[in-house]
Amino acid sequence: MNQSNNSRRDFIKTFGKIGASSAFVLGAPAVSAASRSPLLSGEGNPAKSALSNVVLTKADRKEYGIPAKLDLSSLGLTKTKKKYSFVVLADTQGGDPTVNNVHGRIGPTIEKTKLLVQSINREPVQPDFVIVVGDVVDDEGEVEHFEMMHSILSEINAPVLYEIGNHETLYSAQFSPEAEENNYQLLSNFILAQKKMSGINRICYSYDVGDVHFIVFPNPMRPGFFETYPLFDWLEQDLRAHKDQPVVFFHHTPIVPTGHADIVSYSEVPAIKRRMLELLAEHGKVKYAMSGHIHIPFKSAMKSAKEYNGTTYINLPSGGIGSRYYGEQDIVADPTVGYAVVDVDGSEMEMRAQAF
Repeated sequence: MNQSNNSRRDFIKTFGKIGASSAFVLGAPAVSAASRSPLLSGEGNPAKSALSNVVLTKADRKEYGIPAKLDLSSLGLTKTKKKYSFVVLADTQGGDPTVNNVHGRIGPTIEKTKLLVQSINREPVQPDFVIVVGDVVDDEGEVEHFEMMHSILSEINAPVLYEIGNHETLYSAQFSPEAEENNYQLLSNFILAQKKMSGINRICYSYDVGDVHFIVFPNPMRPGFFETYPLFDWLEQDLRAHKDQPVVFFHHTPIVPTGHADIVSYSEVPAIKRRMLELLAEHGKVKYAMSGHIHIPFKSAMKSAKEYNGTTYINLPSGGIGSRYYGEQDIVADPTVGYAVVDVDGSEMEMRAQAF
């Protein structure tokens, strides 16, 4: 126990050096009843309502691929909030273990995600929102997997937002500007799951909470995706429109190298990463760019976090699936799961982590 505590103190000390406004410490905060969404029926978190109550409409079908700045005041996320916190998860990768459990990971991930939910709900101050930065489910975005994760993540006492990772669509998925119906079908399970959870029907969007601007950017790692959806033009315009605000950028696969050779080729192609890096560096005041995908241990997260042009790039530890070691012992004997918490006070942000 003492050795573990010492390791965690080392983790705090090391991560506290990253970023001009970053102070990574263990512990966590978590939405008052007033900030829970009235979009769906049900007590407490609206996502606990029956899944059958929510369907995709013609409007959803028209809007899903059009990036936009959203007003999330119905979720309690308003520009009047100046002091609040939010939680960032990555790679919960759960689902129904009886359905297409190709890798055999679903089951253990469910139990870890349940512990994660309990941990968030025990925080002395509940977050104003929680976001999963991709790979909410494992395998290929089956409806059953989303429904299982909905039943677990909706127990969080805060609005839960989703971002697309590589497990939200078929492995064989290919997008094309000329294949509208195919494109929609490839994403429809994710869009419906996202709408059930938060009422949001977009694959790419931004929003403001207090003085901070947030961008949720998709990383499905599928051929033809960025040719089909003109997201970079929108991203550039959105960053320019909020150049005087601190920005937090959520995405699934890392933009900058993580130092792990095993993962270099398992990411977006270099041209896409380069374009994202250029836009974040040239426009706006991006404080954090937060990714997942690698199932990184906490010690590796410390070593691989980088600051470039004022932006701290952080690859988050896994939220449910556990860590890959990459040949390096982590701060505890077993793979850990956890999440990041960011406390916001006006335009100042301080990050800390909770591992278990």
